[in-house]
Amino acid sequence: MEDRSHLHDTEQLLCSMHASTAALLRAWLRSMLDAVIATAVISVIWLAVAYFAFEALLPWYVLLIIFLLTFAVSAWRRYTVWHHASFRITSERILMQSPSAFFHSDMRTVKWPQYQESHAGHRTFLDFLFRARPLHVRFGTADAMQEATFPSIMYAEDLKHYMDKVD
Repeated sequence: MEDRSHLHDTEQLLCSMHASTAALLRAWLRSMLDAVIATAVISVIWLAVAYFAFEALLPWYVLLIIFLLTFAVSAWRRYTVWHHASFRITSERILMQSPSAFFHSDMRTVKWPQYQESHAGHRTFLDFLFRARPLHVRFGTADAMQEATFPSIMYAEDLKHYMDKVD
């Protein structure tokens, strides 16, 4: 069952896509970097306190436990954000909820009168493996052009053509 909580009363859902697996793997790589940084910071603080208070060093397995815990928390959080991320095309607007945030992914809304054009971006290595591409949507006036990007979605080229036809 598709989530229709963001739709207006008379609005029809034309297309709904979720972020690709490449976006999830990219998020988990960021989680690994978060875990390395958090482990380094926590271990330096722990070492300073333990050495000056008890004149003892931190065992190596404690660093491994800190790394695994911070990675698990960060990866779980990024998975939940990725799971809720979506790209929806409705009869009145385009709704983008990006998978690249950590705490909460904001909903970007582009109404059809504001829509200018869209294009599929360049693939990364992970996008190439999972047949996905970023999708850029330009909107606004000629003087105040803005761009919203959905980082990794399958069939981005087809969605670009579909949005041009709907417009």
